[in-house]
Amino acid sequence: MVVLPPGVEAPASASLPESLQTMLARSTTGGVLFIDRPDRHMVLPPFATEGEASSSGWDSDPLLSLLLRDRTVGVLLLRRGGYGVAVYEGDKVVLSKVGSRYVHGRNRKGGSSSGRFARRREEQTQSLIDKTCEVVRQRLEPYEKPIHHFMLGGDRLLVQAFRERCTFFKRFTPIVMERHLDLPDPSHKMLIALPALIYTSRVASWNVPLDTMQNSNQQGQASSDE
Repeated sequence: MVVLPPGVEAPASASLPESLQTMLARSTTGGVLFIDRPDRHMVLPPFATEGEASSSGWDSDPLLSLLLRDRTVGVLLLRRGGYGVAVYEGDKVVLSKVGSRYVHGRNRKGGSSSGRFARRREEQTQSLIDKTCEVVRQRLEPYEKPIHHFMLGGDRLLVQAFRERCTFFKRFTPIVMERHLDLPDPSHKMLIALPALIYTSRVASWNVPLDTMQNSNQQGQASSDE
């Protein structure tokens, strides 16, 4: 078992296929490798690993410790159809609010009306952002427990505009995760079901021929004897 923090490459002995090397390199949470058998597995956890570690066998304790740790997670979903705000303690929703605000799509027609349409759309976008910011402040300001992580999702450009415009939310910047939740218009039903996605790990598997594994072990033994 090998625990890898974000940005750390897998050891050569893992014989990690190129596609999985790319997946690991792009992971913002690091990875955990189980490589002591011909059938091997890589787990990319939902939250970042802490420090590099290794042990013989298939020791799953470090991964379980990471996954089972008590966490409070805030979530903001924002699309042109509305917003959703929630706080989760483990997989339990302790705070949630959804609202709708319609923002027109882009106008494909030209002419003098296109400028008015663009201004109207910009006004609607700012109104949505300001309303979302107000709801976030009203819901989270009284919340007394620390929030460990914050996940954002929905329309990426709209979320970025929200982060730039909403002064209150800037206090959460240090705990905003790089992972983005690509979800449709928020709903209460979606917020209730969201922990299943928040706490999901990605798992990839590959196989190493037994003779390749034996040669790798012999080379490692030879290096340690020198």
